[in-house]
Formats: sequence, structure tokens, C-alpha cells
Amino acid sequence: MRDLLPSEGVVIPAASTVDEMYERIVAGSHRFAARVDVLLNREVILENVPIVSGSVSFNRRGRILSSFNVSTVDPLRLPAGPDDPFSPFGYELQIFRGVKGGVFPIQDSSIDGVTLLTSIAGMDRSQLISDALFEDAVQIVEGSNVITAIQLLVEDAVPGLEFLFPSTTFLTPLLTYAPGDDRLAAIHEMARSIGHEFLFDGLGRCVLRPEPSLQSEPVGVMSEGVNLIASTLSLNIGPAVNRVVATSNNASTGESFRGVATDDDPSSATQYGGQFGKKVHALQSAYFASDAHCQAAADAYLAGNLGVAVTTRVTCLIDARR
Repeated sequence: MRDLLPSEGVVIPAASTVDEMYERIVAGSHRFAARVDVLLNREVILENVPIVSGSVSFNRRGRILSSFNVSTVDPLRLPAGPDDPFSPFGYELQIFRGVKGGVFPIQDSSIDGVTLLTSIAGMDRSQLISDALFEDAVQIVEGSNVITAIQLLVEDAVPGLEFLFPSTTFLTPLLTYAPGDDRLAAIHEMARSIGHEFLFDGLGRCVLRPEPSLQSEPVGVMSEGVNLIASTLSLNIGPAVNRVVATSNNASTGESFRGVATDDDPSSATQYGGQFGKKVHALQSAYFASDAHCQAAADAYLAGNLGVAVTTRVTCLIDARR
């Protein structure tokens, strides 16, 4: 989390020298650059909003990945009604830090009558799906492609989004949702049933991607003397498991499905039945429609919870390219 500052005066070097110059500049004293635009109906209607301060937070385990709050001084634009671009009437902020940022529907805005500071807060576009509870009873027919079903649920709530979805051969059982059921929870659970996570990326695109594991390619490195300022580390056995048993619990199928994933590596410190003991997680879902479906979900869950959880709190120099 870093404070946001206006981006005036930023000079972008030629592509051939950007990495070398970036590494040199970010390792020393420098001014952080950010830009904020206002969107309506996916179109930019206001550029370079003057930002006094702000932050963007990420929580991978939360229902909604990212949230923001910013403060701006612009006495000509007060959040007083539906025509004001800082009001929560369908307006979104697109926030850039360096070359990466996020798109956030405005949820809350207020104005200080003395300082004229406008404070704006909100979540990423997952909040729009969360707000769109099922209004009527909805069924997804048995044998629907899981990825297609997720996209249909998203488009029904928020039309016009861009999707970055993979393909899959996994199919759904018969799924039924009642009026008032949580649409976002259904999408998350359907994604997890095939070992994927659902989120919105920094450009506001709807993304499905495999759950990360210890075998996943790292997206960044923190090194003392390069970008690491301070750190603490702790170990917690709580989330760790060494066997996952996935079973179906959808009565409409009339069948039972099962998949088991086990840490059976003799060299693993958490080997099932070894020094670590037996730590089993029961994974039940109405979304499993075959043994292979259960097995894929069990494998993904084990990969994401294998080994004792290490919590690291760091203070580091930010790499805005990542």
C-alpha cells in the first residue's frame, strides 16, 4: 500500500533504457507517480483528477480482490448528485500507478465543507456482481460448460465486460439458485470447483486463472539491498493440509463423485502420515459433476494449501511494472 501522488512532470524514457533507468531510480529517493481518470459506461469522461492522497489495498482471500480510497481537491466537482463524476451513480475511477492500476466503481464519496477535500472509496468491479443478487429462480442445466456458465452469470449482472477466460472440458450438474441468493459467491464456488480463481485485473477485465501453487512462476522478488526495507516472518499450521477429499453433494445428479489428493512425497516435510501427521480437508460442493471434476478441485486445493503457511510482512520499494 502506497500513497498516491499527482503524475505531472513524469518523463518516460525510451523503451531500450526503461528497465535500466527504472531499477536505478526506484532504488533511490524518487517521487511516486499516479494518475486517476473517471469512467462512465466504460468511457473516460474526466482525465487527470488531482489527487492529494490515497491507497489501493488487495486481499486475495477476500470476496473482492481490491479496494481503494483517494482524496481530491476540486471545488468545481462536488459529490452532490447523480450528475457529478465523483458521486456513486455508476461512475468509476481508473487508477494508475506507474503502468498498472485498477478500475473501481465508486461506492462512497463525501466532501469536507471547510477543506473542500472530497474523499472517494470503493471496490473493484466484483462489487457490481455482488450487488446483483439473483432476482428470480435461476437454473443452469446439467451438462453446461463451467466456463460458459460463469460468463453467463457475470454478463447477466454486468453486461459489456471484457473476459480473459481459459477453456475447459468440465461440465456442471443441474444447479438451482433461489431469489436473493449470492451471485458472486456462486461464481467463486464454480471457479474453485475447477481449480481456478475469479477476479478483476488492473484494467477492469474479468479474469479466471488457475489457483497459484508452490510450482507457480513467481511474479516478483524481494531482496535485501535491492528493494527490501524491512520484514517479519511467521509460521502457522492452521491452513496447511496434506490430504484433500473432494466429494459431490448435489442430489440432482443421483450419483456420488469423489477425488483424493495426497501429499505422498517422501521428501516433503508435510508428507501424509509422516512426521507432520495426517491433516485432512473435506471439500464438498454441489458443482462437482464427475470424479475427474472432484480430482481437479482436490489437486488445486492441495497445491494451494501444501506446507505450513508462511506469513511475511514487508516494507519494500514498489515495482509499478508488476
